[in-house]
Amino acid sequence: MPPLYSQLLFLFALSLLPFTQASASVNLETLTTDELEQRAASIRIELGNLAQFRFRSGVGATGFRSLRVTNPKQQQWLQVELQEPAMIDKIVIVPSITRNKLNGFHATGFPKAYRLFAVSPESGNEILLATIEESDHELTSIAPRVISVPPTMASWVRLETIELSHHTFDDAYYLELSEFMVFSGHENVALRKPVSSLTPEMSTAPHRQPRFAVDGDLPYLMDGAKSESSIAMITPTSSDQVNTITIDLESSCTVDSIRLHSVELSDTVPQGFAKNLGTPEKIQVEGADKEDFSDATLLLVDDYSSIHECGPIIHRALNKTQCRYIKVTELEPNAYETHGTQKAMFGFAEIEIFADGVNVAKHKPVSANFEIRNPIRSFTTLTDGLNYYGNILPPLEWMQQLARREQLETELVTIESLLKARYAGQKRNLALIAWLLPVAAFCIIIAFLLYRITHQRQIAHIRERFAADLHDELGANIHAIGLLGDLAKNMLNDPEQLSETVDEIRATTERTGQSIRHCTDMQQGILSAHLVNDMRRVAKSILIGIDYTFEVDGEDALELLAARRRVDLYLFFKESLVNISRHADATRCEIKLESTNKGIQLSIKDNGCGLSGSFSDGLPKSLKRRARLLKATVTVKSDSATGTHILLQVRPSISIFNRT
Repeated sequence: MPPLYSQLLFLFALSLLPFTQASASVNLETLTTDELEQRAASIRIELGNLAQFRFRSGVGATGFRSLRVTNPKQQQWLQVELQEPAMIDKIVIVPSITRNKLNGFHATGFPKAYRLFAVSPESGNEILLATIEESDHELTSIAPRVISVPPTMASWVRLETIELSHHTFDDAYYLELSEFMVFSGHENVALRKPVSSLTPEMSTAPHRQPRFAVDGDLPYLMDGAKSESSIAMITPTSSDQVNTITIDLESSCTVDSIRLHSVELSDTVPQGFAKNLGTPEKIQVEGADKEDFSDATLLLVDDYSSIHECGPIIHRALNKTQCRYIKVTELEPNAYETHGTQKAMFGFAEIEIFADGVNVAKHKPVSANFEIRNPIRSFTTLTDGLNYYGNILPPLEWMQQLARREQLETELVTIESLLKARYAGQKRNLALIAWLLPVAAFCIIIAFLLYRITHQRQIAHIRERFAADLHDELGANIHAIGLLGDLAKNMLNDPEQLSETVDEIRATTERTGQSIRHCTDMQQGILSAHLVNDMRRVAKSILIGIDYTFEVDGEDALELLAARRRVDLYLFFKESLVNISRHADATRCEIKLESTNKGIQLSIKDNGCGLSGSFSDGLPKSLKRRARLLKATVTVKSDSATGTHILLQVRPSISIFNRT
């Protein structure tokens, strides 16, 4: 494989990297606000280092326009003969630019879909380089299209349309291009080469001829990245003087093209001259290895008398020659008349000499056969690499920077739109938070008050339960101690019986202490694990002298009863037996405890005298209170002949049983 071909193949792969990264980039909508802000900041920094869009004014050639057609599918093409085969790797298409009152500057006549072909000089076969489809946004883009193609040896290149875009002005379809550039490395090998198309020469307007598609004349002014500007070299001259400028390249090299930057006319609006001030009507370019030009070779003779041939940047191909010195000679001066007097000016903003795409004249010494009359102008500005706006860029780099700028500016608009929407959302959220804060404060106050009320109710509930426990657990023992004390007084004359009574008082006192500890345990829900055994034991100790029965059904389920519920049920049962022992005068008592899926039911019957006195209107308050703590219902049937029947029913609830 030839070394040049290998290098171009590598450059092609490298040039595809940005496009690969762009296609693989994340969706902007998925980025966080911080990431969007960082991306916007990095774009602004990069934009500060890129060439800017600045459009030329005045008159001149505008590029190529095909004949008018009414069918967008009707094919149009433009073909450039390279004359010498070249290894091409990039194609740059600059759109024709127009403006209207709605959209400002925008592209017009750019094809909606097109193909790029090349022909091999060896086989003569056509090679498809690329097929491009433009979106609606891209169609109106003013940026150049920089298209990387596989490194291909070609003798000509053709653009062939698939679909034309609509021209709103006359409701027709055209193919319009400002410039068609074909690069081999950094050299535009299509510059000023023969062009053919379906549109014959001179069949369209003078400024829209096919040859203007490769004349190197662009719709942009060179406005590179921010840097110091340079004042053009220009001086008055006479029509009979032949002015020359000589550049010493300091070493011999093969030059292939020249770019002449005209003196800027954009410092006034409108511009003061019809065409380039200081640019000769005709020039001659020579190259030589000897300083006296005794071995001079003619590189170019060019005529700029037509306004269609003279733009802000005049880029011309040279006869490839190895030389060290370049001489630019003014053959016909730039003459103009003012106040009836014929005058002439001669000068340029920059002269670039290219060898393989590199400006070999940059910062090289310049001499001339005339003197500059204005002291603020200098010959050094002809090769300082600067113009009125800043840096002067090589053609390919200039086009790449403009394309990159358009891409970044489009992305920045999208980012700013997303950020604006997100900032609006944040503003709404802040307003909502500002509204919710007082509501939240009010809710906190209400919650605190509810907590206080609930807490006070809990304290009252604990007091009520503790009072009930003290009454039910200790009341009987304290009452018994009082009775035994009265009995002991009556036994003072009978020491033996008195001793037995005192022993009983002591035993009752010990049981009272135990009951106090038991009452404390019950406040914490502590009770023997066997409820039924506790109930049998208390029945035996209270119902002394009373014949009683105790039946239990569903004892296993009762053992699953929650601790606090066991305590409440136990104390209700105990208080009921104490009342029978104290007040009923009963000789028999029937007790039945039953646990089913319908709940718990406790039945206590006695054959006493029934409820009377303070209890004639219902249960004692202690039993009512304990039933309320159990969240149970109590029914009472009482008769002086048959006795009293108390029925306690506890409704089924998940909370009354321990969770397993």
